[in-house]
Amino acid sequence: MHPSKILQNIISEIDIKDEVHSEIYSDFLTIRDRLNELFHKSVFSTECDNAFFIGSYARGTEILQYNINILYVVPHKYIFLQDDMMKLHKLIEQAFEPEYEVQTITKSKFLKVCSPDRISYKLLLAYINADNSYTYKLSPESNLWSVTKPIDEIDEYKKVNEQNSGIPNQIAKLLRLWKYSNNIDCSGYLLDTLVYHYFKQSNESNISCTSLSACLRGCMQFIASQPPEKYFWLSPGAKHYVVKTSDIASLMKSSLESCDSENASFNDFILKTLNKKKFQKF
Repeated sequence: MHPSKILQNIISEIDIKDEVHSEIYSDFLTIRDRLNELFHKSVFSTECDNAFFIGSYARGTEILQYNINILYVVPHKYIFLQDDMMKLHKLIEQAFEPEYEVQTITKSKFLKVCSPDRISYKLLLAYINADNSYTYKLSPESNLWSVTKPIDEIDEYKKVNEQNSGIPNQIAKLLRLWKYSNNIDCSGYLLDTLVYHYFKQSNESNISCTSLSACLRGCMQFIASQPPEKYFWLSPGAKHYVVKTSDIASLMKSSLESCDSENASFNDFILKTLNKKKFQKF
């Protein structure tokens, strides 16, 4: 079987199914409406864009339902300090009871919301700035704040994905499988960022991939070639720094070399490196 066909079959197995997308959207509407009732005393907010997906699910690179993030725009009068934020979390917990379970994640910017169908969401509370960026608190325990521009990032990533006929998203999903099945310590955000830079560089150099398998190998070689002293990359659009937590270049190089040293075909490499049997949903 051609390597690209094997990869397409793998993607179809690890992709989020249509019925799950429907459940996710239904949960999203419930989460948005409950928060609108809490903050605006109505499910019909005057701010029509006060809730939206962010992260890998918004970019279209998530596999199964691992990491679904939602940003909710909190009215400015709720600008929360340390004590107020814990009270705010308690109010949100009460707004979702009893169907949805809400948990505060220690040292995290997110609240965890579990739906009745056991899909987990990470909720980011933020307020909007004049330049359409969003400010959020790094954690309930912290007095530190950060700014994000998720819409700029999502739009730029999607533009490059569309320019390349959706192949970047397919590569990003396969690299997530590589991460999970090989216990690689890196964020999906970093993988998506590296995929973006690979295709951006290829587009600027007028280099086109002849097949999905060629694109995958080219992207893996691109990651393996990154200098070990490089610790961060600029995210698409938003221009934030995405920092590595491990030597991802060396890890990718080892994966590629294991194939070459055993004189394996790319089919064998795919089946060994993208091992679905090791990949367990958590």
